[in-house]
Amino acid sequence: MSKITYNDVYRIWKSEIGSDDLRNLEDIQLGDISSYLSEVRLSLAHTEAENHLQASLLTQEIQNLEFMIRDLLKIRCRKIISAALSQEKPQGLMTISEEDLFNQVLRSIKTHAHFIENTIAGTISDEEPEKTLSETKSEHSSHDDEIKYVTVRFLKDVPATVGIDGSTLGPFKAEDIALVPALNARNMINDRVAVRVVSN
Repeated sequence: MSKITYNDVYRIWKSEIGSDDLRNLEDIQLGDISSYLSEVRLSLAHTEAENHLQASLLTQEIQNLEFMIRDLLKIRCRKIISAALSQEKPQGLMTISEEDLFNQVLRSIKTHAHFIENTIAGTISDEEPEKTLSETKSEHSSHDDEIKYVTVRFLKDVPATVGIDGSTLGPFKAEDIALVPALNARNMINDRVAVRVVSN
C-alpha cells in the first residue's frame, strides 16, 4: 500500500502552483506518487465489469492524478530552467533527474555566454571551420560519459555490489552514508534501501 494519498498529491501540486519558488520534492516522494498512481490503475483493472460507478470513479481519479503529476513536473521544469537562465540554483530540493536537467541547462547557458563574449571580443572569425557532427558528438560524449555521484544514507543493511563505475559498493549497514554513482543511487532509493542526503 502506498504511503501517499490522492489528497497528498493534490496538496503537493497546489503548493507548487502557488509558489514562485521551487518547492521541495525528493526522489522517494516522487516514487511514492508514481506508486500510488500504479495502485489506482491496478484497482481499476481488478474492478468488476458490472461495477460501472466504481470503474468511473477510478478512471476519473487516474485522469486527475495523471494531469496533476504531469503539470507538477512541467511547472517544476519551467522553474528549474528559469533558475538556470538566471544562473542561480533553485531554493527547493530537486530530484536527481531535475538536478541533471539544471546542470545541463546551466552548462549550455554558460557555454553560450562564453560564445557571446567571444563574439563581442571579435575572437570568432568567419574563416573558422565549422565542426562536423561527429566532432561535436565526440566533444559532448566526454560530458555524457562522466559519472555523477550522489550522497545517500542507507536505511537498512545492503550487501556489496558493483557500481556503474565498476567499483565495489559496500557492504553497507543501516545509517551508513556513502557517495555512490547517481544511477545506482536512483535504484537504491526506488528500492527503499537508501535516501539521498542533500547538503545545503
